[in-house]
Amino acid sequence: MAEKLQQYKFDGQANANSQRVTRTTRQHTPRVPNQPLPTRPGYSTMDAEDIKKEVLSSLRGEISKIIRNKLKSALTDDFNALKLELQGMRSEVANNMKAMWAEVDHIKTDIQDMKGGLSTWSDEVTSLQTTVSSLKNQVATLKDRCEDMEGRMRRGNIRIAAWDGAPLSYNGHHIGIFPDYTASVAKARAAFTDVRKALRGRKEIRYGLFYPARLRITHQDEDKEFVDPQKAMDYVKKILPATEIEG
Repeated sequence: MAEKLQQYKFDGQANANSQRVTRTTRQHTPRVPNQPLPTRPGYSTMDAEDIKKEVLSSLRGEISKIIRNKLKSALTDDFNALKLELQGMRSEVANNMKAMWAEVDHIKTDIQDMKGGLSTWSDEVTSLQTTVSSLKNQVATLKDRCEDMEGRMRRGNIRIAAWDGAPLSYNGHHIGIFPDYTASVAKARAAFTDVRKALRGRKEIRYGLFYPARLRITHQDEDKEFVDPQKAMDYVKKILPATEIEG
């Protein structure tokens, strides 16, 4: 390429000198019409085209090289900046993860403490439930005993000859004498009223309401005792036709 450029330079100088001589000659010699122009010595059209192609090819290569270098430089700068940014983000994420794990460890510790506390409270609650259950049983037993004692004490208040002599009357008015039961005993006994009405007047059935509130029914030499009025009524419906039950 360099040799051809030097040849082109040399030929150009020679042609320039030749042109100066030719111009001088042309000034004195008129040109004949349709006469072909003289060609420059050492120069051809094909050589000029080849040189042009080689120059353009060389320029393209240089331009491509420059563009590649510029792109490479720009991409390298962008890549380095992106790399630094990613490293910064990675460091920030790592720090955040450390903080999060520290918080998780703290939460785990709190949960373990809470589990331990709940286990202790659970044991205490279980113990308290056992105590409460025991106390409830004792209270129920004491309540029944007090109820029984009070009822028996009151029941003794009306034990006179007057109960057997009923009905009693005074000044034309009937007098009713009833045992002096406590409110709860009286309510429990009153719950059997409908059952007693259904059995009233049945010669084949005997019944009696015993203290504090127990209904005993004797049917066909079989005794049944009830403390639940509904169960007593269900039994009565079995031994009596439904149309004969009062109420």
